[in-house]
Amino acid sequence: MPIKYCVPGIPNGSLRAENGFLVIEMRPSTHDETILMRFRKPIAGNADRVVGIWSALDLDSMASAGPMALSRNALSEEEIRVLFDESIEPGDLSLKLK
Repeated sequence: MPIKYCVPGIPNGSLRAENGFLVIEMRPSTHDETILMRFRKPIAGNADRVVGIWSALDLDSMASAGPMALSRNALSEEEIRVLFDESIEPGDLSLKLK
């Protein structure tokens, strides 16, 4: 059973485990869109940074995806670039967590 959560402006969503990933699904109330975010399970409770992948349809209804990070502290652009380089393996038409 998905865990329900509420984020201001995005009250419709769920959190679930799926094939070794934690999946967050959000559906904004202001427009018709679904955003999925995937993080490897388990997420350590003391992790300073966690890298995942988001996916959605863009405004032209084309599939779109990219890396994302959750961090306890603000990161510089260089720190973000290094974190993604260390954590994401890009492919021709895909992204894969290392």
